[in-house]
Amino acid sequence: MKNKPLTYILLIAVGFIWFKVFVRIKSNLTQEELSGADGDRVELLQLPMSRDTFELAANYRDPFLSSSVKSKPQNTPGNELPLAPVRKAPYHWPSIRYFGLVKNTKSSKPLAIVKFDQVQLMVRENDQVWSDIQVRKIYRDSILVSHGKDKKIVYRN
Repeated sequence: MKNKPLTYILLIAVGFIWFKVFVRIKSNLTQEELSGADGDRVELLQLPMSRDTFELAANYRDPFLSSSVKSKPQNTPGNELPLAPVRKAPYHWPSIRYFGLVKNTKSSKPLAIVKFDQVQLMVRENDQVWSDIQVRKIYRDSILVSHGKDKKIVYRN
């Protein structure tokens, strides 16, 4: 019983330390963003970027041909290169997932469950999806979709 006051003092000290620990944990969990001294957002200074262009002088000796490489002639009004034919960029298909088909006993046309770019639809054969994709044929394990002359087979997941 002679150490009773010391025990109370140590209990108060331990309680104070745990209080500080919980306050720090709570402040770290609830703090949403770092802010400046006044609580205002800190804006970063963006410097303008300029493109630095230069030409390399490729007049070094070729180790395989034992001759020097000549640099390309500059394009002058009389020395123009012919233009390459413009090619059409390939069509970028949306993400298509086929989940299966539903068949009614009274109807002969199957109904497919398909997801086009996070939009789930129930489509039949020859249905137009949006304005450019058409479901051509529905099978048990896959569907045939087309965009113009491009065709794609999507298998069931």
